[in-house]
Amino acid sequence: MRSMTLNRKTIRSLLKLFILLTVTFLVTFKTYASCDRKPYVFEGPDQYIKLLKSVASPAKGTILISHGGTGGRAGPLSNNWAKFFNTHGYDAVVLNHFPQRGLLESACKATYPEADSWRREDALAVMKWLNKASSPAPQKIFLMGFSAGTASVFPFITDSRFQSDLPRPNIVTGGILFYPWAYGCMNPPKKLNKPTLFIGASEDNVMRCWESSNWLKQAVTTQFMTLKVIEGAMHAFDNPSMKAKKCTQGGRYPYCMEYNPDAHKLAEQQVLDFLEAQ
Repeated sequence: MRSMTLNRKTIRSLLKLFILLTVTFLVTFKTYASCDRKPYVFEGPDQYIKLLKSVASPAKGTILISHGGTGGRAGPLSNNWAKFFNTHGYDAVVLNHFPQRGLLESACKATYPEADSWRREDALAVMKWLNKASSPAPQKIFLMGFSAGTASVFPFITDSRFQSDLPRPNIVTGGILFYPWAYGCMNPPKKLNKPTLFIGASEDNVMRCWESSNWLKQAVTTQFMTLKVIEGAMHAFDNPSMKAKKCTQGGRYPYCMEYNPDAHKLAEQQVLDFLEAQ
């Protein structure tokens, strides 16, 4: 009798598990179906990757901006920096990597390998376009990435295999890394070969990952690395949309984000100083 009771309980549990797995599968399938990947090749400024012209002519250079995260659209962070560069004499290209590839819903996320690949593809395509475009014809091209967006920067400022894809070796003048996400730290890039500004935040858990890495320790000893760690600031400290503190959950290096206007202003000056020095 006891055996029958246990069997019934086991059967009920298995039935509940089956129902849960079925529902999960259906929801996941529905989400995946609405997130089917689409091919995208940049051929010139469009609704996804936009060129914002400098108020000065000719421009001092062009800056490619890649936002963080693995889903969603380029938002206030990218656009605010683009406007900042415009007012200081630089053209800016805002890279949007996800909606044109089918990730339109908030639930649609790219995997990290996908996101890294798309960022690299878009940055390379824009540089090839700039190289052959009659207007603008930039003398200096900088790559700027925020958090996960630094995946569009590292391949072209280091001794990576992607260097051979560039239309010409000297097309990239330098790179700007804003609180690069720990994925890069845990999978460190190759050796730097371009002037690079690394801006970190002292209260950012991601920064602790980099500080413990041999890559950063070696990079700061070279002529290419300029390291700035802003005290009291957190991840995404320059993003005005982060008015309230927000923390990620789980992961090897979970972090918190919060806007810091003083740190933002300081970082703007550090970026301008770096650009003017190149």
